[in-house]
Amino acid sequence: MNSTIILTIIVLSTLGVGAAILLFFISKKFNVIEDPKIDEVEKMLPGANCGGCGFPGCRKFATELVTQTSIDHLFCAPAGSEVMSKIADFLGKSVQSKKAQVAVVRCGGSPSHRKKTSEYDGAKTCKKYSQGFTVAIPVVHTAVWAWAIVLKSANLMQFISMKLPHCPK
Repeated sequence: MNSTIILTIIVLSTLGVGAAILLFFISKKFNVIEDPKIDEVEKMLPGANCGGCGFPGCRKFATELVTQTSIDHLFCAPAGSEVMSKIADFLGKSVQSKKAQVAVVRCGGSPSHRKKTSEYDGAKTCKKYSQGFTVAIPVVHTAVWAWAIVLKSANLMQFISMKLPHCPK
């Protein structure tokens, strides 16, 4: 073998080993020690990550359950009172029992069931918007892609296809 190839292999191997040793010591220096109870509490939760508890996910909620002194103000609706009492027993804390929460729709969902706050002053149908709106798409393949990228970034692709899903027939 050529001496240049051998020298290159030695230099790269030395750099690799040096970087590995450096990363090992850095990982030991910045090691984050986390309470193992957080993992156990997270396993007890349903894992829906719905945010109904007010936290971005079950992991953050489990962290709050472990770190807070009182967990009476914390509640996971998908888990319910039974799971919350199991978590409280595991953590050695007390929690108040709450009834299950259910979402109830209290209106029919039409504009006649709400107070009118504004007046729409636009076209009443999509036919008005589709009349006279045409786009000349170039025939050249690259130009077609360029047009598609420009129109997609401007959210105009739905008008080109003339298939607006919310339009009445």
